[in-house]
Amino acid sequence: MSTLHKERRKESNGITSVAYWGFMRNTFLAILPLFTCVLYFGNPVERPFSLEWEHIQKPHIERETIPTKLLCIYAFFSVFLFMIFYSFSSGHPGRTFVCTWVAFATGIAINEAITATLKTSISRFRPDFLDRCKPDMEQAQLIIDGQMKEYGHQIAASFICTGSSKAIREGRHSFPSGHASLSSWSAFFSLILLVARLYQYLNRDTIGHHLNPTLSDISSTSHEGNKESSTGSTAPLYTAPHTISLRELLLVFVFCVVAFVPLLGSVIISVSRVANNWHHPSDVFVGWIIGAISGLISGGVSIVLEDDEDLKTR
Repeated sequence: MSTLHKERRKESNGITSVAYWGFMRNTFLAILPLFTCVLYFGNPVERPFSLEWEHIQKPHIERETIPTKLLCIYAFFSVFLFMIFYSFSSGHPGRTFVCTWVAFATGIAINEAITATLKTSISRFRPDFLDRCKPDMEQAQLIIDGQMKEYGHQIAASFICTGSSKAIREGRHSFPSGHASLSSWSAFFSLILLVARLYQYLNRDTIGHHLNPTLSDISSTSHEGNKESSTGSTAPLYTAPHTISLRELLLVFVFCVVAFVPLLGSVIISVSRVANNWHHPSDVFVGWIIGAISGLISGGVSIVLEDDEDLKTR
């Protein structure tokens, strides 16, 4: 490959990386506030309901076990701690932290966008919806008597609900669980950062400098091995994996315990939403899956950006 071609390729990669960073920044700044506004200030699709539905007749619990503010503090603070650990355990803390910040923005934007869209479009009733609605039973009976033959017992909330508009709107944001998705995203993003750094440490002797072999390193090793083979001596073309020591086994155990903490916290937060009558079990399960996928995407973006050869030289 000619020198001119290499320079053009390097310049092209630099433009691509800069464009990607700009795209991710604009995505975070535009999509996340937009969907947050849709979630908290937009009106969900109004669907009729029946006063006979047992799954929306549970009592409303005003005092949540884990309020939204506490959830945000827990999720963002734990992720921030893992981001600091991941960054300062690398050879380039500043660049690595910027990469993890871009990954953070990517994952949270995807997670909140999906969660807000589903909440507003599906508009599923919470288990305590009737308690939030505070229906006018006389008005409801008149409506039922007048439309029973055509519509059955299903009626619109705007006709009989006497509760506050905020409580009624919030009562139609059951699916999926925002608490479950955010806590799951936090847990899996932290888990990926921890596992990636542990893997790199345990394979530091076999993977090479900064845990990734370059093409020149491999070519050099192969050339030396072939040179010695031509003289009649034998030499391995690779470095055999080192034996895991007791210290490294202890480190793996500590890493597993640390990784288990955010996962356990995510499960506790998710279960509390069902116990507080704010969500159905299926809401929590789907929200947890959405958060897990978003967390895996965040971790993947962080690893890809950290290994970007062009960004290492910027």
